[in-house]
Amino acid sequence: MEKPVIVFSVNNDFISYLIVALRTLGRNNEYPIDIYIIHSDLSIKNQILLKKISESFNYNLKSIKIDATMFDGAPEMGHLKLETYFRLAIPNFIQAKKVLYLDSDIYINGNIKEIFEINLNDFAIAAVIDPGFQPLEKLNMSASATYFNAGVLLMNLEYWQRNNLSKVIIEFVINNIDKLSYADQCALNAIINGKYYALKNIYNFQSGHIINADSDELEEMKNSKIIHFTGSFKPTHFLNKHPFKREYMKEFKNTPDYLKFKFMNYVRIFLKNIYLESLPSLARKYGLIK
Repeated sequence: MEKPVIVFSVNNDFISYLIVALRTLGRNNEYPIDIYIIHSDLSIKNQILLKKISESFNYNLKSIKIDATMFDGAPEMGHLKLETYFRLAIPNFIQAKKVLYLDSDIYINGNIKEIFEINLNDFAIAAVIDPGFQPLEKLNMSASATYFNAGVLLMNLEYWQRNNLSKVIIEFVINNIDKLSYADQCALNAIINGKYYALKNIYNFQSGHIINADSDELEEMKNSKIIHFTGSFKPTHFLNKHPFKREYMKEFKNTPDYLKFKFMNYVRIFLKNIYLESLPSLARKYGLIK
């Protein structure tokens, strides 16, 4: 097996989430890994911090600064910033047969070495089906296709380069903004159209899997290799009730942004209490209660 290659895309606002991902990855995967950090404006301070963390584990860390103008016209959508599109540039900058792209808002809960042993053959990617969102008709996908989550992607770079897939997907983004609900994830799905290697949920257990989950499914989450905190509501938010929140916050306490998030949560709690205390008086004012 070739040396595993893992790629993250990040900006300065998300650096603490990436630190959690790197630390949990290293503790559960004690073998040499090439780590690539792709970014457009990562501060020198944060690059040095990531370098120090990589030295604590068996990482060969490389930083790749890309020109963000190559994604001019690509829309940011809520918590999905421009950096989400950077994964589309991976085949242009990294020389490898295949790489594992990971979002930064993840917790590595086990050894993931076996994922690199998957033979992708003529598949562009391997991914996990999204547990809820299936906009097949909106994206003009086949009725038999399934919509995958792009936060964990095993990418067949030879396929991508051979089919000029990055260019094709970026063009879809620019020309079909009205069809996009989740930025490039929708474009990836539209172009790949269900023709991908389906991974087990344990490799990308998403927050959506927890909704209406039975006891067996929650047990599966405990044994998952990759926990993915999808959506804008992260375990760093005080009202978040994710079953893995306790484990995640143990790691997050060792990041630069912990005190900032802690302070903001105190502010949110304070404002929430004021709001709740004001409800009875407002109800009385408008005659809803006596």
